[in-house]
Amino acid sequence: MNTIKLNFIPYQLKGITGTVEHLDKSSNTHVFGSTGYTHGNHYSTDITSAVVVGDDIYLKDKTGKDHLFRLRNFDVACRAGNTLTVVSTSRWGKAKGRNLVVINHNLDRAFYHKYNVKRLCAPNKYLLIGVFAILTYFIVPAFTFYFIGEYAVTLIVLALVLVAYYFTMTKVNEQKLKAAIEPKYFL
Repeated sequence: MNTIKLNFIPYQLKGITGTVEHLDKSSNTHVFGSTGYTHGNHYSTDITSAVVVGDDIYLKDKTGKDHLFRLRNFDVACRAGNTLTVVSTSRWGKAKGRNLVVINHNLDRAFYHKYNVKRLCAPNKYLLIGVFAILTYFIVPAFTFYFIGEYAVTLIVLALVLVAYYFTMTKVNEQKLKAAIEPKYFL
């Protein structure tokens, strides 16, 4: 078990390594559509689809214990006999967490769940909105008069700084997470 701090919150990284005993792969396509009225008695139709790839992987670890992982949207390339490590994360002290990455040691390849990684690494949006609101109400009016002279310009600059901080911290945390995972679990 490894510990990593992302956005000032400690997380536990847990990895289970084993040999693939059996693998079930599935793919489901969900199609959504809607029709609406537009001008001139024409109808518009919006159709979208989403593909969900499922992997049910049965691993046997070194102690002989069997583990079942039901992974969605990982699309892991593996077969029976491959050695895999499934890395999950949870907040410090919590038992359940999210699967982040599946590492296939035979292929030397890691399969990340992009949504779970992004969700874990991104700063709290509501905290940033709160900081924006507090700065807008208390601090920006005082600095606007002395430095910029335009209240709207100051708000736009502040919003751009917070958006840049959000994306920069997300990228930095993703790199920190990958650095913590890959050297430890690659054989």
